[in-house]
Amino acid sequence: MSGLISIINNIKNRVSAPQKIEKDEKLYEMLEEAHEEWENAEKYFQNITEPDLIDYATFKIETAKRKYAYILKQMREQEIKSHI
Repeated sequence: MSGLISIINNIKNRVSAPQKIEKDEKLYEMLEEAHEEWENAEKYFQNITEPDLIDYATFKIETAKRKYAYILKQMREQEIKSHI
């Protein structure tokens, strides 16, 4: 009986592995995009010449940082869940 359970668990792992890889790839893609947004926001801030836009540029940087941190947190939580 335990042999059958082992076989079933192996099949489950094989079936769910591609889904996990796909989800991981999507998170990495989102992380790269968030990092790019962060870099672009910082470049924007460095290049503004209008004093009225400083608050806006600062907001863009903070928003991009938080988005990046959120995605990192999601990736860490997924990593922890996959080891349980």
